[in-house]
Amino acid sequence: MIIGTRFSYCLSDVMLQEVDIKDIYCIIADNEFDLNSTDSLTHWWDRQMDPMTTHMSQGKNNLHLFDFEECYMKIQTMAEDGKIAFRKDTLPSKLSDIMHQSRGAHWFELAPSQLQEDPAVKLAWDHYIMLSGLCK
Repeated sequence: MIIGTRFSYCLSDVMLQEVDIKDIYCIIADNEFDLNSTDSLTHWWDRQMDPMTTHMSQGKNNLHLFDFEECYMKIQTMAEDGKIAFRKDTLPSKLSDIMHQSRGAHWFELAPSQLQEDPAVKLAWDHYIMLSGLCK
């Protein structure tokens, strides 16, 4: 499971199929748009299409390769699945420190990869995921 800290970069990775939605615990989004407002999302989208935004992302924001409708549907799917959290609502402990020291990374692994896990750790993690799903 991974957590994303920069929404546009993370959405770009999902759209490029570099990251599977099933692997995402959540993406922390800035308070720059309202999921219930098409106008708000359109305004956010227009900023993503600005060539300067693409340039400043140093290749991490490739949303310009996709159309608005395609990305809008993906955003709505992720929102319905509880994959998007807003900074104003939830800011995990120490996340701002992690982001500051991340040197540009926008994905962080929440648990060791399955290749490094022993069976007991994997079983404990699977139970944790099951229980967290029941609590949503």
